[in-house]
Amino acid sequence: RLLEPSDYGIVAVAKAFIGMLVLVNEGGLNMAIVNAKSLERHELSKLFGFILSISAFLFTFSVASSVFLSDFFKMDDLLYVIPFLSMQIPIVSLGSVHQALLVRGIRLKEKSRNEFVAGLIGASLTLVLAYQGFGLWSLAFGIICTISLRSILDIISVWILIVPSFNFRGIRSYISFGFSITGQRIVWYLYNNSDTFVLARLLDQSQLGVYSVGRHVAGLPLSKIGAIVND
Repeated sequence: RLLEPSDYGIVAVAKAFIGMLVLVNEGGLNMAIVNAKSLERHELSKLFGFILSISAFLFTFSVASSVFLSDFFKMDDLLYVIPFLSMQIPIVSLGSVHQALLVRGIRLKEKSRNEFVAGLIGASLTLVLAYQGFGLWSLAFGIICTISLRSILDIISVWILIVPSFNFRGIRSYISFGFSITGQRIVWYLYNNSDTFVLARLLDQSQLGVYSVGRHVAGLPLSKIGAIVND
């Protein structure tokens, strides 16, 4: 009621594109950490360094792609929204190893608590900014706030100093395992979000916004239950 449907439409396209890059960024290494029989500190450092290296490349790629995507979807605001939301790529990277360690240690209560607190604060920020007339930027700031807080809380929960190492020798098995999972995730992600990309070309921003909100609300029960089952 506080935002225009077009605001949701623009953010939906940006989220769909960047969400795919976040999947590639993790490279399935979070699952490799969870499933490893044993993990040494130096292996965690190398995995952390690898994730950060990938995130730097994907962040640059995402920012550079904003010009093409803005022109392709005929949405001028994507030129600014995509670079801003692309910050979630390195932000997620900073907390990805710690989040995987939470799951590995079956500390799911803490993980869920972190997600709830971050989501609540992020939603509150979005609401305040929407009241102040920030438009689509209230959604963008809310997303970055939520992701940043979740990474910070995950790091605090594990509280292990992991210094990134950029010597990737000895982690080939983790990378192979991770990217095999990533391939499956990307196929599912494209299947699940192809409608957003297609409709972004066929509908105007307002129509896409109405569709994206309805789609999100309809999928809430399944997404929440799925997250619990996956953990």
